[in-house]
Amino acid sequence: MTRAARVAARVLPDCHCAPALRMHRRARDSAGLGPRQRRANLCGRIMPSARLPDVLFTPNVEVVLIDDVLTTGATAAESIRVLAEAEVGVRAVLVTCVA
Repeated sequence: MTRAARVAARVLPDCHCAPALRMHRRARDSAGLGPRQRRANLCGRIMPSARLPDVLFTPNVEVVLIDDVLTTGATAAESIRVLAEAEVGVRAVLVTCVA
């Protein structure tokens, strides 16, 4: 996903790739988990990067969260929650595949 975001950032005017989240190593693969189990698995396991990129705090910035697969929306929801706690608003979520 990072590579695709970097390519897009190079061709889109005024666009930056700003990796802002990381997954805790205790989060397990969500394959085979139901919606409630997926949410529990990710709760507290998606974290902001050690240092959030300054571009995320630019006035009027529009942040687009990119996710590889949408199954239940648990990853996107937890990611948006974590970014909101860091005072980063997400304008949209772009998903490359729906399962």
